[in-house]
Amino acid sequence: MPGVGPIVAAAYVLTLDSPGAASNRSAGAFVGLRPAQSQSGDSDPQRRISKAGDRCLRSLLVQSAQYILGRFGPDSELRRWGLKLAATAASAAKSELSSR
Repeated sequence: MPGVGPIVAAAYVLTLDSPGAASNRSAGAFVGLRPAQSQSGDSDPQRRISKAGDRCLRSLLVQSAQYILGRFGPDSELRRWGLKLAATAASAAKSELSSR
């Protein structure tokens, strides 16, 4: 995948393949890229982004995403998915602001 080279892939595998690493579902929160969930009974609040994970891996993943989603990123299924996700998040944030 253009934008995700051997260094990014190796850092990802070596970080998340260690003991105590997160499962697939919580990998984003483990690395510090998305909020962790705090489920208890009927409530499901999101915690803040802790940025407690591996700083190097987080930086590599952000740089890869910026390349893939940026102006010169090659067309791919991953790029289309990311752009669709970003548009959905932007429209959700816009509707939340207008409802205040």
